[in-house]
Amino acid sequence: MAEAEVKKLVRVLTVEVGYGYRLLIETDDGTVLKVSATRDQVENLARQLTRLTEDEEQAGG
Repeated sequence: MAEAEVKKLVRVLTVEVGYGYRLLIETDDGTVLKVSATRDQVENLARQLTRLTEDEEQAGG
């Protein structure tokens, strides 16, 4: 499979649904990706993002 073009993130919306969450991810060209995720997947993503921002703060960024 060919590698997808990297697009710039514009916004992420989340909606809680019975089985977990639905994420709507919009890119700068107007593309909207709808993703279903379990609670565990969203918690894992949140931890990863927290670590990234903490690392940037510690580095002075």
